[in-house]
Amino acid sequence: MGGLLAGNAPLRGRAGLELVVPTLDFGLAAEFWEITDPRTALLTHAIVGGTPAYRREFTQGDAPAGPDDFDAWVTRAVLNPARPLFREARYLLAEEPELHDTALYHSVLAAIAAGNAARGGIADHLGRKSTDLAHPLSVLQDVGLITHDADAFRRNRSAYRIAEPLIAFYHSVMRPTWGDLERPGRAPTVWRRAQSTFRSKVVGPHFEQVCREWARRHASTAPHGGQVTRVASGTVNDPAAKSSHEVDVAVHGETDRPRNPARHRRSQMERRHGNRPP
Repeated sequence: MGGLLAGNAPLRGRAGLELVVPTLDFGLAAEFWEITDPRTALLTHAIVGGTPAYRREFTQGDAPAGPDDFDAWVTRAVLNPARPLFREARYLLAEEPELHDTALYHSVLAAIAAGNAARGGIADHLGRKSTDLAHPLSVLQDVGLITHDADAFRRNRSAYRIAEPLIAFYHSVMRPTWGDLERPGRAPTVWRRAQSTFRSKVVGPHFEQVCREWARRHASTAPHGGQVTRVASGTVNDPAAKSSHEVDVAVHGETDRPRNPARHRRSQMERRHGNRPP
């Protein structure tokens, strides 16, 4: 459908309306799934994201009834080989015409899901040269399966992240145990073993992304002290401790008040030395 209006297509330039429908954000997805408990809504969103079709067509209308039902819902609706959602992550790559070597792209996604955010780390994980991954990473980014975000504090540093939650869940939880999951009745055991991986590799990064989206799109200017222009994550070096610290949400923005560089430097010195300038 997208090709009808692109390039040299006959309908190029004849469209009267181009309506892009994005996936639902965390708040809208929770409302759409009719989940009132915030923790259950976040855990569910960390698996299925904001794709509306997963609510009814892929789970037959089955949604977690509450915190006590979430684990049972995962085993009966997500890790159940008889449900369409079970193989959906694989089909997402297979249906993209730009992804010819699906095995390579799955390997790249698995490396990112394992926590390798830089191209060098992904290459080391796969045993390939960094230059060999320029094309597959670019293609995955073009089709919207991954994002490439600049560091909040250093523009020459960036990180790759999986943009589709179901893909991240598949490569972190399902793909390593695929043989067991295909056998009926194994899902509860697999899910119990995968709890720590789910929390660290899936829920943690997803919660950080939800917080960044909230700060960028929904938070008022009052908490930030000005207009938000960019929200990202980054790493801050600590020379004194010879270590670094990861900042999950860093907000960049503009204020209405003009900034005086000299006054700003002076106030920093006051706070640092505890004295007043002459």
